[in-house]
Amino acid sequence: MPNQRADHIDIGAGIKHARITAGMTQAQIAKHLHVTQAAISHYESNYRPIRTGMLLDIARHTGVSICDILDAANAANEKALAR
Repeated sequence: MPNQRADHIDIGAGIKHARITAGMTQAQIAKHLHVTQAAISHYESNYRPIRTGMLLDIARHTGVSICDILDAANAANEKALAR
């Protein structure tokens, strides 16, 4: 996992939270978003930056609000910083 800094959030954790909450696999959400499963994996691992539009599409397809995605990302960030 890339280095965590206080001014960055682990948005990948929020994306993964949304996908799992919706009961979807990476392949399933990728198909809805017209991207590869590898792209979803990269978003969840923070290896690829995500566009705002894609984040909105993930929220729409999973039924999870952007606020919930950001809350999950923030919680992961706080956990990483506490280590």
